[in-house]
Parts: sequence; C-alpha cells; structure tokens
Amino acid sequence: MRSAVANLVSELRLGMIQTHNAMAVVPLFTDDIDGPEYLTMGEALQEQLLIVNETSKGGQTSAVSAENMGDWPILLLDGEELQGSKQNRIVNTSVLLRPNSTTSIAVSCSELGRSHYMARQPREFTDSGVVMSAGIRSGKTASVARAYCATGSATADQREIWGQINALHQKTETDSRTSAMRDAFEHRRSDIDGFVDYFAVVPEQNGMIVFVDGEVVGMDILSRPDAFARVAPRLLKSYAMEAVTTGIVNGEEATEELALKFLRDTFAEPRIYPSTGEGYDHRFDSGNVVGSALVVDDTVIHASFFRKRNSEVAERFLGTLTLQELRGENGQMGQQF
Repeated sequence: MRSAVANLVSELRLGMIQTHNAMAVVPLFTDDIDGPEYLTMGEALQEQLLIVNETSKGGQTSAVSAENMGDWPILLLDGEELQGSKQNRIVNTSVLLRPNSTTSIAVSCSELGRSHYMARQPREFTDSGVVMSAGIRSGKTASVARAYCATGSATADQREIWGQINALHQKTETDSRTSAMRDAFEHRRSDIDGFVDYFAVVPEQNGMIVFVDGEVVGMDILSRPDAFARVAPRLLKSYAMEAVTTGIVNGEEATEELALKFLRDTFAEPRIYPSTGEGYDHRFDSGNVVGSALVVDDTVIHASFFRKRNSEVAERFLGTLTLQELRGENGQMGQQF
C-alpha cells in the first residue's frame, strides 16, 4: 500500500517553468484539498493567536513552548525562523498545533552568539519572516531523521547547523555580531528580493520545484493553495539564497524531464513517527533525495524534499567551535545577562 505522500506526488501536475537568472521554479498543482483548514505561523503571530516562549526561565536550546490560543490549527513550517527571546530558533520539522493547546516544539539555534534577552524587546518570539536556506534545510532534514531513529525525537545536529550558518556568512560576506542566520538574509536582501518579486504564485498552486543552475535544489508542497500563497514569499527566499550564493547570473536550463525525475526520486518507504502536534511525521531517504512530510488523517499538510548536498565546509568549521560556544552537553543556554 502506497503512502499518502506517494499518492500525492503521483497525482501532481506541473505548471509552466518560470526562469529568472540562475533560478527556475516549476509550479505544482493537486486536487487534494480536503484536509483541515489552518492558519500559518506568520498570520497567527500577527493576529496574536500564537504565543511562543522559552520553555523555562533558564531556556533550552532545542525546544520552545508554543501556545495556540485560537480555535483553528496553526501550521509551523519546517525551517521557519522565530526571532527574539534568548536567541533566534528555527523549527526542526513541520507541526500542526491543535486549537487551544500548548505544545513543546523541537527547534535549533540559528544565532550562535547570543543567549540572553535583548533590552526593550518582548520576551516572546516574533516572526522572522525567514525560512532557513534550502541547502541548510537539506542537512537538517537528514539529521532530524537520524535523531528520530536513535531517540524518537525531532532534534537536529546543532553543531552542523552552526557550521552551515558560518559557511553561509562566508559565502554572502556577512559580518554578523551574533552569528545570526537572519543577518545573511538581511545583508543580501536586495538580491533575494529580486528573485522573490519575479516569481508569481499561480492560482490554485500548491507547491513548487526549484532549480538553481539547471539542477533541482528541492520542493515544497502544502495541502491548501491559500496557505501556500501566504508562505510562498518566505519559501522563495529560502531557495533564492542558494541562487544568490552561486554567483551565477544565467545558469543551465531547467526542464520538465528533470523535474519529473526528481519527483520519481522522492519515492521511498517512509519511517513514521508521532508528531508533537496533529498527525504523523514521515521521513524519507531514497539515496539521492531526503525529505519529510506532516500527514494528518491521510492528508499531506506539508511535504519538503531536497537533493542531498556535500557538507564538508560545515564539518571543517565544527572543529573550531569551543565548549562555551556549544553551550555544554546539556543543551542549556547561558544565564540572562
């Protein structure tokens, strides 16, 4: 029996390829919109229906507390960044928060040089407006899958993420006082916005496959076109960062054949784990492609797949991290300044 994700992928329809410089986007469409309605993280925070805090006074690098105060589920996307509190974090895996609930969410630090509240800033997390760059999401997806197998939890390899963020700062020539991932996006904002402004979301579009220099980087699919339209700009930023850091102006041509091959490469038997919110977290590894999907009542709420990439640059950086920078073995952050 095929998984819900395999059924979804096999029914996807491809739209017309959009190309801008070295980046190309293939819109994806599906008729499967029978799943639950939900708010996205950005709109829930804006409407003050979602409050995200540290789990305790001392804080914990690998988890935050998310309170859904509304009557609708709220979707937190894999790779979305929460800004503020004691340090910026990224969501390790997509989670659909139950209405009127409080949930502990697995996260990773995306700001190595800070472990304290900022003066005159709210202690709750705010919306960064950024999704982790697609290349780093690929490595994180693989490390979360390893953690699920080993411990049953959605933790990620924090040192690897810090290493990848350091490599991103080097590629973008970003000088960040706190080694914050978001600073790289701010530093290259005009270049990234040039891509985001070009690619238009097509009516009824559920997702996209993204190419950089003629090679598929990855894809994201949401169950509802209205939700995809709301998160598409931040997802495009995630992929545009890959295009910006290549330094290539006009890359190789993207083709429908390569897009279809990537879709075929996603087929693999999933490892399935209970989500901390609604539904189940499905994990995929087909050799060349790694992915994850949040499935609720046989509906794929969000799925993301990435072409595997080399992490040698990040691994070289790991050897330079001090014990103080790694926050110790217990994962606790430093005390408030």
